[in-house]
Amino acid sequence: MGWLFSLSRIAAFAANINLMVTYASWFWEPLASEMGRAITITVVSLLLIYVNVIGVKPVWPPCLYSRH
Repeated sequence: MGWLFSLSRIAAFAANINLMVTYASWFWEPLASEMGRAITITVVSLLLIYVNVIGVKPVWPPCLYSRH
């Protein structure tokens, strides 16, 4: 069941970013080409990954509040 949840999130992200690039191509014509579309999707994805990784703060000691 967990893999289906992950798959649905990945599919939703792919659909949203494709729609965003489609709408943006109305305002800036180079985004309508395959190369412009691929570059835009890659840059936006990498930017979101970067922001997400920077936002994660290390916790020391690890598992401070867990009951292992």
